[in-house]
Amino acid sequence: MVRRRLSRSGVGFDERLEKIPVIAGFDGSSDASTDPKRRRRRGMEGRQSLFLALLSLAIIGAMFGLLWLAWKKSLGRCDNYWKGFWCHEPTAQLWGQYSPYFDVSRTDVMRKDKLDRRFKWTRPPNCYYDVVSVLSRHGARGPTQSKNDVYNATVEKIQDHLTGSLRPAQLKEKYRFLRTYRLKFEPDELNDFGRKQMENSGKQVFFRYGEFVSVETPFIRASDQHRVVESAERWRKGLVKAHNGITKDPSYQALFPHGVSEESIEIHTIPECDACNNTLDHSRCTIFEEGVFNNVGDNAQACFANNAFTDLTDNLNKELSMDRRSTPLNVNDTINLMQLCAFDTLGSKHPDRQLSPFCGLFNKTDFLNLDYHQTLGKYYSFGHGNQLGPTQGVGWVNELVARLNDSAVHDETSTNRTLDADRRTFPLPRDGYKFFADFSHDNDLVAAVSALGLYTGINMDTSHRLDLVQTKGFSSSWVCPFAARVYVEKLVCPTLDWKMKFSRRYRRQDQDPDQKPLVDSALSTVDLADSRFLDDEEGIRHLKQSAWTDDFVRVIINDRVMPMDCQSEQYSEYGLCTLDKFLEQLQWARNGGNWSQCFEHDNHTHSAP
Repeated sequence: MVRRRLSRSGVGFDERLEKIPVIAGFDGSSDASTDPKRRRRRGMEGRQSLFLALLSLAIIGAMFGLLWLAWKKSLGRCDNYWKGFWCHEPTAQLWGQYSPYFDVSRTDVMRKDKLDRRFKWTRPPNCYYDVVSVLSRHGARGPTQSKNDVYNATVEKIQDHLTGSLRPAQLKEKYRFLRTYRLKFEPDELNDFGRKQMENSGKQVFFRYGEFVSVETPFIRASDQHRVVESAERWRKGLVKAHNGITKDPSYQALFPHGVSEESIEIHTIPECDACNNTLDHSRCTIFEEGVFNNVGDNAQACFANNAFTDLTDNLNKELSMDRRSTPLNVNDTINLMQLCAFDTLGSKHPDRQLSPFCGLFNKTDFLNLDYHQTLGKYYSFGHGNQLGPTQGVGWVNELVARLNDSAVHDETSTNRTLDADRRTFPLPRDGYKFFADFSHDNDLVAAVSALGLYTGINMDTSHRLDLVQTKGFSSSWVCPFAARVYVEKLVCPTLDWKMKFSRRYRRQDQDPDQKPLVDSALSTVDLADSRFLDDEEGIRHLKQSAWTDDFVRVIINDRVMPMDCQSEQYSEYGLCTLDKFLEQLQWARNGGNWSQCFEHDNHTHSAP
């Protein structure tokens, strides 16, 4: 149809509309869906809209996923295999022996050199490991059965009162959880966090000693209690997992060409019983176990508790309206509630995320007092505050001397002479074993480090709390937390400032020689340059044959290189003693300590100062 040109004048609006041709579908007489082209166009637009919607959802989901991973990673930063458990600082580091392991060298006291100089834990240049011995406490567990019963009695005492006399609204919010709280621990057994701790401990050993622990198959012993044996098994699992993970990395094929299996590393158990000789479990010293020396630690703790926790207990009774009851809370109940803070936190599904509500009942000063209270118990029971305490660790020290000297065990105390005389159950370096790992309890670990001559010259006040400088770093949270580890290293080093040139180094060729060798980005905080990579066999053989070498020893407790009077001036940065001087320091233990007093039926008494 030909349209006539419209003029600006003389033509009405209706006439102009009549001259415009009608397009199908716009007047309502024909449906647009009947047009194939239009239908295809609308279908394509619908598919595009759906694609864009799905793409948007995918982007949003990915963003949420990345945020979740970042959140999860941030939670894990406070708990890892290298530096231990640093979540909820400082509360979780003030639970005494119920604290989880943490790297002591990273504490403010150590960082600011308030206590002693911070030695380098890495292997000194041109030195190599000859023997390494580990003494470890088991991982985090539920309370012992006796403690579990005591804790339950305290909680029930509170609940009986709250149920009968107070409405929930009358109770402060922080106490309300006590109305319905139930203990759900598995007494005496590792919890999930404790199992993870021990796997992390095995992983730490691998990345600390690298090729040495890879070449030298560990000889593992464990005191025959289920949580201790399971700890050894988990430690082995972590070690094997770390080793096999590195084996898959082409960059380290020269160092770790073959994987290992858990079954190839046997765990040897030592029976626990009252009549059993066992250097990993005290029981044989009669006077210590049953006589006057048995209560020295309890007496010291009671003296301090009456001074430190009386006002706190009175306040709890007042806020719970138990101060007028015939059976109000006592000082021991208060300590039980504070200890439940530790057990309830570590026994939860995610200890790194949230503290137990028990922790909210107390402040930092309260936990500082708790930590010191726990420390007094260890010092006056198994440390130098008890005349027979360190003697309980003499047997293990003499086994250590045998390993360092590559000689038979000479001991008349708690060693199992049947096992120690058999090279299958107590091998020496000459038998092909140079890496040893023993698993035990907190009390035995304290006795062992005390028998090594560490933490001497301390006057632990039982009336007022001392700080860590005054106690020379002796604290149960620093010495024997859950998953505590003591490393005793024997190294061979040049005796002069003599620089050897080795024919090759096991390093990546494209790596900056001044940069730390890393396995992955997760190790960015780890100085592995001197600890993972041994010199080649030719260099080691040259060093061993040289007359300019000597044997050195150092002790590392929870990553703190321990100060010792015998430390060499040449390797003062690394805290090394010559082996000869170190063994001289152990003369008291090598002579049996005070073992002769274990079976004397005297009437003298001994109490904490």
